[in-house]
Amino acid sequence: ISAGKSKNSYRGLVKINYKAMSSKNYSQCDSLLIGNQSNSNTFPFISVQNSTTKLEHEASISKIGEAESVFWDEGYMFEMAAESWQPKHRVTVITNALRTAYIFSQKPNVDLIFLGGKIREQTIATADAWGPRQLADLVIDVALIGSNGISLKHGCTTPSDAVSATKRAAIKASHTSILLALSNRWGFDSFVKFADLDAFNEAISDSDMDSETYKKFSNTGMRITLV
Repeated sequence: ISAGKSKNSYRGLVKINYKAMSSKNYSQCDSLLIGNQSNSNTFPFISVQNSTTKLEHEASISKIGEAESVFWDEGYMFEMAAESWQPKHRVTVITNALRTAYIFSQKPNVDLIFLGGKIREQTIATADAWGPRQLADLVIDVALIGSNGISLKHGCTTPSDAVSATKRAAIKASHTSILLALSNRWGFDSFVKFADLDAFNEAISDSDMDSETYKKFSNTGMRITLV
């Protein structure tokens, strides 16, 4: 648990030797962040000596006492996060992703708003002018946003202008915006820009991000949590 300006770090080892055939391991690390200046880092280490082992690792970060409404972006990573999140308080989730909407429709304590429009075949999510028009009428506590490319020069980019418009509208409608992106997205550009780096209050990425990339983006003032 981190509160105020405090930081916590978790380091864990999972080791499976060559005789542990067809074994399974699931690791979950949960951090509670209280306040917008607290920080959490997770550094998992996994050693596997056979090819029949199934491993899963999940690190979820929850903000408590703040978010009564959340915009949940499209993408596989966001679907996995939706599967693992179990809100303890009543919350309204706004999403344009059909699979994510279905996941949240099965959960208690969730009021669901699905943004209408034409569904893109590639992502099974809506992306056209209807979504941004709906978002323009909302005031959202937190937006969780993904990005295909993140660079110092061009900020956050995505391949589609329609997807970019939805992300831009969600950020504009939200008090707090959090960037969720895998480490292989940093230092690269996609096609259409939707936000500068300073549009985000913080960013969350995986612990495979190299130290040079972490330092380069952190030096801009960006708060990055590695999980």
